[in-house]
Amino acid sequence: MLSLGIKHWTLYIFEQNLLLILHKCGYGNTRRTFGSFGDNEGTPDVSARKWLWGCKRTKLCNECKRADSRPDKFAVNAACTWPTGGFFTISPSSSTTYRIANLAGVIPRDLLDLMETEVAEHLEYTRAKLGMVATANPVSYFDHVMNVVISVLLNWDRDTNAPKPGCGIFGEVTAFYGSTESQSSTGDLHCHMMVWVAGFPKTVTEYINMCKSAAFKQKLIDYVNSVVTTDVPVQYDETCPECGCNGLEAVEFDQRAYQEQFGGNEVITDCVEREISRLDFPAGAVSEGAAFTRTASSKPFVLSGERSNSDDILHTRSLLSFQSHHWYHSGGCFKHTKRTPTAKVCRMYFPKVICDEIKWTPSDCVELARKLWNEYINAHVPVISKTLKCNHDVKLLAAGEGLHKSFYMMKCCAKPQRDIENPAALRLHAYDKAEMNA
Repeated sequence: MLSLGIKHWTLYIFEQNLLLILHKCGYGNTRRTFGSFGDNEGTPDVSARKWLWGCKRTKLCNECKRADSRPDKFAVNAACTWPTGGFFTISPSSSTTYRIANLAGVIPRDLLDLMETEVAEHLEYTRAKLGMVATANPVSYFDHVMNVVISVLLNWDRDTNAPKPGCGIFGEVTAFYGSTESQSSTGDLHCHMMVWVAGFPKTVTEYINMCKSAAFKQKLIDYVNSVVTTDVPVQYDETCPECGCNGLEAVEFDQRAYQEQFGGNEVITDCVEREISRLDFPAGAVSEGAAFTRTASSKPFVLSGERSNSDDILHTRSLLSFQSHHWYHSGGCFKHTKRTPTAKVCRMYFPKVICDEIKWTPSDCVELARKLWNEYINAHVPVISKTLKCNHDVKLLAAGEGLHKSFYMMKCCAKPQRDIENPAALRLHAYDKAEMNA
């Protein structure tokens, strides 16, 4: 999301931008809750609040073991009296930010210099100085980011330990739970979070019964369609960029296409170049470098209800860089997992299926609308992709998939973790590894 060592004023600007953007998009003004899908408004139990954020005990430095999170999580469930409304992970990774990538040799210095006005504070760091940064700084940075997420996106008052008036990006959040862990290879902190939304069905049985209602299914589809998309602002026009023929059709590829260099992203990129020529934009204003600078800056892309051709181009380039899966895959795509025991298909299930419209499947799952050449675009929330400008993948859990995903959420929030004596050493090892592989 942001870079390690970022100053407090930058986080403040980031927070104020988020507040302004969410206000313009209508969040906080009206009740956007799951309660609108049924007659179950639900009254949150005030006693549940004492369990919020892992009983107010930070798990950043193994102060309390991850094993304790299992009873904590069950306590939140019992106090709230209804199932979790959402699950997500916050990963403000320090090893993959632009500045670290430059130090590791992944991003050229001249491209990074384009961002000088936005990241002047970062450029003073050298590789040697990074090794001297106090171990506590990454934890402090992570804590600042989480405070912004909780205060703005969840609309939660940390001082009173209660929801603020109005709604956050998920609706009216009545409780949340966070369990923080570090990656073993890099030492980066990330947080698995569960949120409880007002009006959500109180029991799993009640939810499954609601899923049998045609009216509920339609309202849920309308809701998802209004907040999630697989589109990019500049779409293809069904003309092949190689031969000019019309009527392109999707073709499935297997592992043999591993190192091919032409696919959906290339078609979208070609459409972007044709759009630039049609509108006669100066090359530098909408170049890859300009998109990189805009993505790294705190300024959001143009929001819904407004329109800017240049912003559409920059936003499309940005989405291709952080919100898409390479059509030629990578070595890590084909692994033996529970979902892909033969390792002959991508374990992330790319390419996704083309679908004319969002629909409810016979197996009680929601399939998102997806256009041709968008098979490798992660489903995303436009408000998030335009403001946070970070990779995210949205999946709606319907009755048919709930059991498996519930197991995954519990595993992430309640698994044990070994002690880490020196996170700084792990980070420096990650830099060495990135430099070696550059």
